[in-house]
Amino acid sequence: MTAAWPQVPLGEVLTERQERPSDEDLLTGRVRIVSKIGFNDGVLQFRADGETKTGMILMRPGDLVVSGINAAKGAIAVYGSDNVGPAAATIHYGAYAPKKDRIDTMFLWWLLRSGTFRELLREYVPGGIKTELKAKRLLPVPIPLPSLPEQRRIVARIEELAARAEEAGKECSKLHAMTEVLEDAVVSSICAQTPSETQTVLQLLDGRELRNGRSVKSSGSVEGVRCLVLSSGLRVFVWVI
Repeated sequence: MTAAWPQVPLGEVLTERQERPSDEDLLTGRVRIVSKIGFNDGVLQFRADGETKTGMILMRPGDLVVSGINAAKGAIAVYGSDNVGPAAATIHYGAYAPKKDRIDTMFLWWLLRSGTFRELLREYVPGGIKTELKAKRLLPVPIPLPSLPEQRRIVARIEELAARAEEAGKECSKLHAMTEVLEDAVVSSICAQTPSETQTVLQLLDGRELRNGRSVKSSGSVEGVRCLVLSSGLRVFVWVI
């Protein structure tokens, strides 16, 4: 962000959609109902049925969808223009039509899911990020607004970096999986070369009855140490070295 960009209230680039879906459209499934927005990815998830006892709002393709309760946690989505019809959400959400001559929708999506916007909420919204973010509280919040070409350049750069980060994450997952395979192979090799026998827990205890003992919580230097409990199974392996 830069101080050279003008600050404008969100109400100058967003228009609240105030349409409501019909009960028939909801019950027949013609209009899907949002179940939640993912905090991490900002993706809309939909219910399997259309039954509801809560007031509903309507959203149309291209709308920005904001969870009034969890917006500060990243629950902000775009109902993509590739959708062929409207969708619905409870009144705890808000649907907003971006003014395409002023704002790039994806630029706004990235901005509203950022730490910068959370700081703006703390500064400009009474009650800060813990307040349900209805339109009357959201739309007056000022945001930095570069030109449309600059917004699109920023989006392209963010998406490039996001793709690289995702690829790096995949490579890390592959390395982790390879490490686990190597560890298993080493342990299996050691065990195959070492004389061993299998005994039951009762044999190890000389036939004494299993009873519950103390349950010591891990703390301090022993934190993370795993404990064998009765539910862990009835057989153990003993290696004679």
